Amino acid sequence: MLRKIILLIIWLFTTTTFAQTDWYGALRQWLTAEDMEEAYGEETMELLEEMVGARINLNQTTREELEQLPFLSAQQVEGLVEYLDRYRPIHSLSELQMVTALDYETRRLLEYFVEVREEKPKSVWPKLDNVLKYGRHTFMATAKIPFYERRGDRNGYLGYRYRHDLRYQFNYNNRIKFGLTAAQDAGEPFFSGQNSQGYDHYSYYLQLRDMGILEELNIGMYRVQMGLGLVMNTGFRLGKLATLQSMGRSTRTLTAHSSRSDAGYLQGAATTLRLSKHWSITAFASLRYIDATLNEDGTARTLITSGYHRTPTEMSKKHNTQESDFGGSIGWRKGTLYVNANTVYTHFNRPLQPQTATLYRRYANGGGVICLMAVWITAIITIAGLWLVRRL
Repeated sequence: MLRKIILLIIWLFTTTTFAQTDWYGALRQWLTAEDMEEAYGEETMELLEEMVGARINLNQTTREELEQLPFLSAQQVEGLVEYLDRYRPIHSLSELQMVTALDYETRRLLEYFVEVREEKPKSVWPKLDNVLKYGRHTFMATAKIPFYERRGDRNGYLGYRYRHDLRYQFNYNNRIKFGLTAAQDAGEPFFSGQNSQGYDHYSYYLQLRDMGILEELNIGMYRVQMGLGLVMNTGFRLGKLATLQSMGRSTRTLTAHSSRSDAGYLQGAATTLRLSKHWSITAFASLRYIDATLNEDGTARTLITSGYHRTPTEMSKKHNTQESDFGGSIGWRKGTLYVNANTVYTHFNRPLQPQTATLYRRYANGGGVICLMAVWITAIITIAGLWLVRRL
């Protein structure tokens, strides 16, 4: 019996490995050490895994859908959209060679995430039978077991030295998606103390996309990016892929938070409505508890985003402050020309009193109960730049 179980595990591992080898190997040339950091690397690979399973139909795609591919630059997306608008329907992926903005390596990687099918009218609301029949269920469990002992493991940490997490996701053609993530860092208590409910962090989300006027709806945990990340970016990242995504691109404002990270997300509801061909509006509301270091008078000295709750000191700071966020955006877009008006309101239930005597905190926000209001008009015109590049 044990031999059969071992053979089954080996078979599952090898089939999964071979299925991923081709596109993952082609992607590795784009990745740097920063890209493969835990939060960003996991989210990027999860997104690409989903897109491999539900490939983009080039005969029925949109600019926004192509912009989800993190390895495509703004110029490559524009070149591909221009070719599709002029020559669609296309009949073979070999036609990608006609898009001059795509080099050989990018075309090779792109072919794993796109396909050519007959264009069919897309129903506004998918049928329940199709959702249940063609939806994909994914369950993943990971664990990290160190073969060494840390100082905190011997004296200080409240839990075991093992890190583990569970993930479940249901995905129907990237239009209906919901899931649950439970994560535990090494050293955090499990089913004990303040974690009597099991894991230290739970992430849950429901996402609906591309359903008539409803461009996107997120319920649960989600991330917001407005003004190309300059106005608001709850999923800030570093690395080559992150830089490539932010150069002249207008990726979706809202995305579901499926990561094990305990920071960089909002909790509540958010939606984007397509008012017309060129106009759209986004609104979000969030209420969540965050970690903070408190002063003796109950004010907040610093806001903590590490998500670690391994020691009694770290555990005492868990979710002791409340953050409320509200905001929205209205935008007009035609091709590569788009203009957005964005507003963000943030409120903490505790006054923020940082130790400004420390040099690097001298200009930190402080005072009464914090209310941050930012209204930005962001006008980004890239069509002139693209025209100039082509001329040169």
